[in-house]
Amino acid sequence: MLSKVVDSEKGELENQYNGLGFRVASTRPEERIEYLCDLSRDCYNMLERTINGETESFFYDKNVISMSKTTSTYLVTQSMALSYIQR
Repeated sequence: MLSKVVDSEKGELENQYNGLGFRVASTRPEERIEYLCDLSRDCYNMLERTINGETESFFYDKNVISMSKTTSTYLVTQSMALSYIQR
């Protein structure tokens, strides 16, 4: 697991993991990101991401992925031509 990264341009990033190895937080001096994951799934498992207090929620279905912020909802459908819809 990658716990700390130092980049000359972007600075320092520190990751925190739970006991099962899922990343639960990433911290930089100007930003903190917290992740809420469904531990029963190997992929498409991020349920929420909170960036500096603003929460984004994610919903998954067979062909539709939805991301909801405080002010907007974004839908992506997986088809021959990738679609993007903002409500």
